[in-house]
Amino acid sequence: MSRAALAVREFVWEKDVPLPVVQSLLRFAPVGQKALLPLLRPLGQNKQKELLEDVWEICRRDNIALRNLLNEVEAPKVLASPKLAPQQKAEKIRLTLKRKRYPRLSSCEDAFDSLRRRLRCPKDIAVQPSAYFEDEDFSASFRFKNKKEFNDCLAKLQEMGRKKEFSGLFKR
Repeated sequence: MSRAALAVREFVWEKDVPLPVVQSLLRFAPVGQKALLPLLRPLGQNKQKELLEDVWEICRRDNIALRNLLNEVEAPKVLASPKLAPQQKAEKIRLTLKRKRYPRLSSCEDAFDSLRRRLRCPKDIAVQPSAYFEDEDFSASFRFKNKKEFNDCLAKLQEMGRKKEFSGLFKR
């Protein structure tokens, strides 16, 4: 048994990896599987699956080798960084891969986050776009414990609505 196969087997056993994640990992050649393990280890199962799907789709779409993709997203550099914890390293690479796989969605998210910062949305009020920016709907939510907090949130919403930046939500 090769070292790569042994490393994958140990990972699956140690992390009790579910079958869909194992199947996604096994689509890659043994050397690729071994290269992906440091990215997968610190992540939860859902994020492991997302990362593997993103890597697979990017490699297929862009006709790029896994090694080249990992170099392109600076995975070796991030993994070697002593300043980041393993979870932070894996998350940083996962988000970079997501941005590479979904560039349009990522640019919409960035523009929305920028607008939300310019609006100075209060921390106690959550303003969200529709899922994946598919619709032109937005939602706002907040929590309150009493009538005063409720009225304070309403006042903050009205103040946000009066800002000229607020109309930027509705321009696409």
